[in-house]
Amino acid sequence: MGDELKISDGGKSRVIDISMKDRSAILPSGHMADAAFWFDHKTGSFISSTYYFSELPTWASDFDAGHPADRYAGSKWLSGHFDHAGEKLYNAVYDSPFGNELLEAFR
Repeated sequence: MGDELKISDGGKSRVIDISMKDRSAILPSGHMADAAFWFDHKTGSFISSTYYFSELPTWASDFDAGHPADRYAGSKWLSGHFDHAGEKLYNAVYDSPFGNELLEAFR
């Protein structure tokens, strides 16, 4: 989809994709995307690839430095209770509506 957008306007569009999954960020954005970011379940941070830049933009690094996924520790959602930390917490966040909140905050 992103490639078609870039082609349709001669490359004037900016294509940036953000997702909780790597494949969901990369594939729809296409080969000509300006950036793609996704949630890393191991670190609780949004990451990207050197395909887009050698290091994350400052705004993205600043966002990650606040460890936003950690704020969901101890949160209740349906019958679950996220009383764990680290990778277990990040996987639980990924599988919950809190993942959507993170995406919204990151953009």
